[in-house]
Amino acid sequence: MLSRRDLCIGAAGFGVTGSAGSAAALQLQNPEYLTIPTPLRAAWQAQHKDNCVLFLRRDMRAAMPSGDLTYWEAKRLAINVRGTPRRGDIAMIPLTSGQYAINGHVTLVYEVTGTSITILEANWRPNQVTMRRATGRNTAAAAAVLNIAGYYRG
Repeated sequence: MLSRRDLCIGAAGFGVTGSAGSAAALQLQNPEYLTIPTPLRAAWQAQHKDNCVLFLRRDMRAAMPSGDLTYWEAKRLAINVRGTPRRGDIAMIPLTSGQYAINGHVTLVYEVTGTSITILEANWRPNQVTMRRATGRNTAAAAAVLNIAGYYRG
């Protein structure tokens, strides 16, 4: 039986693992970096690897909210979906520290399963396009691993 603490930690993005008859062990589920698939040539040839918003708008031609998305507050206000994302949604990610915390981050939801979310993004690693996948017991746990606050669906 999991304790209240285990359940709270699990809801915060930690995976609870274990088997019947043994004590539950807690393990941080870190996002996994993936190779960007060949069909995503636009990502490989991106001109805006240094700007997450311009990468999605101009290079990937994603359905983005209108207006200036320079700052986190604008990204936060653009969230119109909470819960399970769909392929093509824009994930809004607040940054909690560092020089660019005021800006936040946006990514493209590339794939969703019952337990994982895969995102495509620019400038998570400086001047690079990367693809990350987080896995949890459900999509909410996977979103917590990626620190996703919500999604924009155009």
